[in-house]
Amino acid sequence: AHTNFILRTKDSSVLLQPILEAIVRSDGFQDHLRKHFRGSTNLFVNWSDAAIYEFELPPMEEQRRLAAALRATTATRDSLRAALRATTTLLESFCSDIVSRTTDGEQVHVGDIAKFTSGKSIAVTSLPQIATKEVGIAVYGGNGIAGYTHVPLDGIGGPTVVIGRVGQYCGATYLTPGPVWVT
Repeated sequence: AHTNFILRTKDSSVLLQPILEAIVRSDGFQDHLRKHFRGSTNLFVNWSDAAIYEFELPPMEEQRRLAAALRATTATRDSLRAALRATTTLLESFCSDIVSRTTDGEQVHVGDIAKFTSGKSIAVTSLPQIATKEVGIAVYGGNGIAGYTHVPLDGIGGPTVVIGRVGQYCGATYLTPGPVWVT
């Protein structure tokens, strides 16, 4: 079965490939695809439906300028991802080192000294993605901050360890800075 499209510019003197990538990543194109989804269980899009999307074609000089900015942005994103991976590795190593150095302490169960509770459901898809003065309480899910709300979850007033317990992010761990909502 064919599960992906391969999309290349027909003429690079008319449209640069990085600009084509930006177009298909745009909200407008993604909305267009969603309007043309087919199927009930396994959604799909026909090429003929995707191909009728219309957009404004920038002049070639503007495309070159935009392509250079896209390359710089992509390089920055890749560097930040590498730094995040390195930071995560450093944090995990540091935490392991702290635990392994503690050899003269009393053996205890985590449940004897820490309280485990479950989070509470909240409609994550409707949450603002940017904190504001009115809506500044982070909502944590298994993959980190999922959005922001105006009120913390009852009983979570200070720093809290959040551990993802289901799905892809099972075991992912976050230390919150203060009052938060945990799903």
